[in-house]
Amino acid sequence: MNKYRHFIVRYTIVLVSTVLLSLINVRGNATAVQSLFTVLGISFSISMSLIISFDLSQIVNKKYREPIKLSVKATRNGLIWDFIFATFVLLLSSLNIIADWELVIKEHTIFHFQTFAVCFLVLSIFYEARNFIAIHDLNEEIADAIIKEKNGK
Repeated sequence: MNKYRHFIVRYTIVLVSTVLLSLINVRGNATAVQSLFTVLGISFSISMSLIISFDLSQIVNKKYREPIKLSVKATRNGLIWDFIFATFVLLLSSLNIIADWELVIKEHTIFHFQTFAVCFLVLSIFYEARNFIAIHDLNEEIADAIIKEKNGK
């Protein structure tokens, strides 16, 4: 359960934001969704480039190498899954029958799909930014581990 907690928290934030914005009649639109997805795609590409460029070959001490390798894989997998979900949301929002879908209760719109798509993509961009920082911190951790290993010999 702990492994999926951040997904549950993120999607709860997206749903609550969508409901609040829908209640005050703020609507997303196709242009906003496409623009946000473009930004997300660029940040995803940069983050994945940083991840695959990690060179752990200089770390021979298994004590340092294994946790770093696991951290890189976890970050990579999180980014990939987030981008897959974002792509799915983009595809759904491009279908007219779904893009204009609303849930109305007692004459109040409480859910609008385009608003959901915008909220989802905005939160995904924040997630990418957080992971970009994590990747940078991990890169520094790798550099420190290499220095420590070289000085220890």
